[in-house]
Amino acid sequence: KIAPTKLQQASTLAIFVGVTERSFRHHHAGLQRAIAQSAPDIRSQLQAVADWLLSQAPMDLIRMVYSDMPAIDPKEAMRLSQLAYDALLSPLIDLLAAAQTRGEINPGNIGLAAGGLLGMIESLQSVPVYAISSSREAMAYGLIDVMLNGLLPR
Repeated sequence: KIAPTKLQQASTLAIFVGVTERSFRHHHAGLQRAIAQSAPDIRSQLQAVADWLLSQAPMDLIRMVYSDMPAIDPKEAMRLSQLAYDALLSPLIDLLAAAQTRGEINPGNIGLAAGGLLGMIESLQSVPVYAISSSREAMAYGLIDVMLNGLLPR
């Protein structure tokens, strides 16, 4: 095998960065649109987020954090990480903060809740078809119900 030249490596990096930026911008616009077009209650908005995320190719954010980001320039990795936060987590944080203001959900760590929700929905993309009893969307809605209602008896 012939090792890639520095120019080839730089070109590959530029392509990766460009595609990743484009994907984050696409996800941000899609999430904003899904939230804006849903009914103005927390359950409908979270279901719209889940529907939109599941209609897209998975981002595989965990792989990106552990594999892709360490392989690129740290400044570029930080910039892309911030773009990911702005594109994916900020819309969910804003949605949860608005629901908190409306009194629909209890005060709590909405950043943690947004990250957990994003991770749970994204992980459904990895569930093999044979393990899905109804649909990924139904699974997502079930997770949203657990998140909103909790597991403890009332």
